[in-house]
Amino acid sequence: MKKLLSLFAAFVCMFVFLSPANVYAAESGNYDYKDYRTYYWLEKFVSENPSRTAGTDGEAAAADWIAENLLNIGFSAPNISRQSFDVYAYGYVKGAEENAKSQNVILDIKNQNSKGTVVIGAHYDNATNLIVGNDVSGGQGAFDNGSGVAAALTLAEKLKNVPLPFDIRFVFFGGEELGLSGSNYYVNSLTQQQKDDIVLMINFDSICAGEYLYVWGEDVYNPQENYFVEKSGGAIRKTPANKRAIMGVTLGGFRPYYTTMQASDSTPFLNAGVPVAFFFSGNLSSSSFGYVENDGKNSVMHSQNDTLEYLKANFGINFVLNMESVVNTVYEGLVDSDAFVSAVQNARDYIAKGFWLNSIYAYLILLVVVIGLCVAAYCYHKKLMKNAILGNADVKDTKIFSKPNDDDIFTFRE
Repeated sequence: MKKLLSLFAAFVCMFVFLSPANVYAAESGNYDYKDYRTYYWLEKFVSENPSRTAGTDGEAAAADWIAENLLNIGFSAPNISRQSFDVYAYGYVKGAEENAKSQNVILDIKNQNSKGTVVIGAHYDNATNLIVGNDVSGGQGAFDNGSGVAAALTLAEKLKNVPLPFDIRFVFFGGEELGLSGSNYYVNSLTQQQKDDIVLMINFDSICAGEYLYVWGEDVYNPQENYFVEKSGGAIRKTPANKRAIMGVTLGGFRPYYTTMQASDSTPFLNAGVPVAFFFSGNLSSSSFGYVENDGKNSVMHSQNDTLEYLKANFGINFVLNMESVVNTVYEGLVDSDAFVSAVQNARDYIAKGFWLNSIYAYLILLVVVIGLCVAAYCYHKKLMKNAILGNADVKDTKIFSKPNDDDIFTFRE
């Protein structure tokens, strides 16, 4: 019996560690962090810019750092530009002034005979000095969003001398943690023709510490999700349909409902009718409602845990392999340019419209749910009242209004 149990336990362990979802954990001992360019950029970025919350001097220094390192990669100064904008940080960010500023850093890679532009974005600000109660979030923003910056810089290096039938524009957004300020400003600065010329907006946000990698393009079917999932060879998943759920009815915003996938810089683009592919990590297969980072582990995002040392201590090589998977998937997807253009050329047709964007339907659904809860609460109250009247007597039938059986009837003795 013990031998059978031992064999069964060995089989279970082998299945868990060698299953696709955990293949990185099984192989983690065979790798060194410094073998990977994404790790190089992540370590360099967060160690030299640990505090870069929107509207602070640290964020401005991080913008300078990005521009300087794009020059070091070999891009020319005329191809690097910036956008400065106001950001409402006072009272939300420790040390921020009332007239706080933020900025976007933009890199253009032009190609001959271009048939549009692919925008690749990642926000570089972090939550270190965001005020939470009487304290601040802390951390270095290694996960959120040093990982996205590292992926964007690595991808920029790889695409530097690759001829493509479309232009590439990298945008490093400031002020994301304060209402997607940088991406909203960027999109609002575009003409309608410039918006129409965007083939796809690709967004990297918090891609390393989640349990699984996902790509999201819309709350309904869209071709860009399928394309990148196929290119990833299974390393990246589509967002599960059962998690594209209503998290709450909102009174503002461009949609009458909120999902986790809306909380990043791809949202203003989608709002403007531009198709997107948002890469992120987490666990949308857990029993929890909505988004969690990892089942059974402490949260990293917007906490003291969001440091490079914490990632290394708790995730091993996995967090680096996640970044590498995203970079390699997007790179392979773009350089296979014919397949890419074929896959996304009609992506605008799959942007949600009609029912999904009509707030009246959302409120009607909410009203039906509220009425249903009220009816259930009323019925439960009547049941409790009946039980209270009967006292300790056995209840044979729990229906509220029903004809009693003979054994339900009792008489009072003199």
